[in-house]
Amino acid sequence: MVMATIVAGSIAYVLTMLAARFLGEDYSRFAIFWSTLYVFVGALAGIQQEFARAVSRKSENSAERGSGARVDVVALGASVAAGIVALLILIPLGTQLFGADAGVLVWQLIAGVFFAALGLSITGVFYGLHSWWLIALVAVGDATFRLVGFLIAEALHANIMGFALATVLPFLLTFGIALLITRRRYPGRLLLEGTYAHVSTRVGRTVIASVGVAILVNGMPVALGLVPYGASATMLSAVFLIMTLTRAPLVVGSVALQSYIVVAFRESAGKLVRRVLNYLAAVLGVGIGLSAIAFFIGPPVVEWIAGARFALSPLFFALVTLSSVSTAWLVVTGAATLSQARHTPYAIGWTVGAVATLCVICLPIPLEPRVIVAFSVGPLLGSVIHLQALRRHDKNSRNST
Repeated sequence: MVMATIVAGSIAYVLTMLAARFLGEDYSRFAIFWSTLYVFVGALAGIQQEFARAVSRKSENSAERGSGARVDVVALGASVAAGIVALLILIPLGTQLFGADAGVLVWQLIAGVFFAALGLSITGVFYGLHSWWLIALVAVGDATFRLVGFLIAEALHANIMGFALATVLPFLLTFGIALLITRRRYPGRLLLEGTYAHVSTRVGRTVIASVGVAILVNGMPVALGLVPYGASATMLSAVFLIMTLTRAPLVVGSVALQSYIVVAFRESAGKLVRRVLNYLAAVLGVGIGLSAIAFFIGPPVVEWIAGARFALSPLFFALVTLSSVSTAWLVVTGAATLSQARHTPYAIGWTVGAVATLCVICLPIPLEPRVIVAFSVGPLLGSVIHLQALRRHDKNSRNST
């Protein structure tokens, strides 16, 4: 599982470098496309997390008793709803984000959102049933399909629409493969805990919280694309590329393992805060080390990828990398909160973190300090809310024993 995450993350690095090298200054528009897509995908990760929590091995037999909501019905309903929401949001904003190419790119985004939701539902089932090798297969397969697509797009000298298609198509391919595996390995009807109304409510609350996750992890290019305050396409491209390369090890890695963390913390009642603090200390140590590495090798690596016009100061590389610690902390505290079915404080923590970050991003200050402050301070506020909820939960657990 960990190796699959490393492989998928490494491929994502290669994809970023290929797009930046080939598209040049137009990389900023592609980064906005990628960011928009993965804001939706990140929000829909709430489906995966709730499926992971609500599905268990017992669900394979519970269908015989007719109890619970069917996984396939909930998954299809959630995917259709996601596609409709994407349509309503993207149609009005398409021209502002993508210019003359909005017509094609928006519909590619909507298709990607629909199939991503279906795929996340299936992998949520895999998490709940502890089918780790299937999760690894889907993660590596999705990344590999996308890499092949990017290589084909570059060989054909495709424009941004070609790279966008190569980004979206793997969602359909991996969903098809995962669906075939699911039908073969779990031929019975898999169920979720509770009625359709209860499941829909829990999924909805988790998705709302995941919107905050998506904004903090993937939404920066979208936000800055809407409020650039005169920043040039070259400057935006440079900041997008640097933030993608430096924040990915901690942020994307922790998000990729979020459902695993939920399962790991599920049986930690009464001692959860201590375990969470140990995780946070480990994340901080890794973040400090990565910041030092980014300071020394970040500028030459970016210059090698995209040329001298994308190179910014070593201090910016280090501080952006360090800012990823607070976001990774919020991922860990959020997963711990969700593991105890504390959906409301989970949602509040992520919402507060996202809103605070967006408020700073919208301030009319220079681009570089704006992104550093926004992604350092905002997530910390959300982590505090989660830790307070976990502290109360631990106290109640001890009092009840």
